[in-house]
Amino acid sequence: ARLTIQENLDEVDRLQQLTDGLLRLLSRDAKVQITDVKLQDVIGTALAIVAPKAATKRIAVDDQTPAISFSADQGAVTQILTILIDNAVKYSPEDSTITLTASTDDKQAVVISVSDTGIGISEHDAQHIFSRFYRADSSRSQTEGYGLGLPIAHKLVKAHHGTLNVESVPREGSTFSVRLPQ
Repeated sequence: ARLTIQENLDEVDRLQQLTDGLLRLLSRDAKVQITDVKLQDVIGTALAIVAPKAATKRIAVDDQTPAISFSADQGAVTQILTILIDNAVKYSPEDSTITLTASTDDKQAVVISVSDTGIGISEHDAQHIFSRFYRADSSRSQTEGYGLGLPIAHKLVKAHHGTLNVESVPREGSTFSVRLPQ
């Protein structure tokens, strides 16, 4: 009975995430409330959310990010990083490592990257992963999800006038990079 109740609660959480994601995607404009954001605080929150899933797969997170402060919507940046780290966990093999890096560039922007050694994304699929409900080839589609995480992250990044890019090699891994103006 406890297992059934836990599975039901997990499904309710997934449905809540789906509903929240749909509402965000359907809203005409993602409004952001700009405040001073400390990158380490945002990463700490995102990691706390994803930690149970990472622990189940024995995935370590190597946080190489320096102490950076920048102007952005803290909740939105937390959601962006949670989505990216969660995807890295989903598509990485057990006993692997996800690496987080960050820097500021000469154009007054912060660049945050999430790298994994997972299954990677084909060049064809990489062109579509920011589209709503898009699920890549069958090996990626075997994981849970609705195809909304990356479109939500992409929309939130665009609301900050930033960019979200991916570099990936199938069977070697992916790096998602978020560039946000400071």
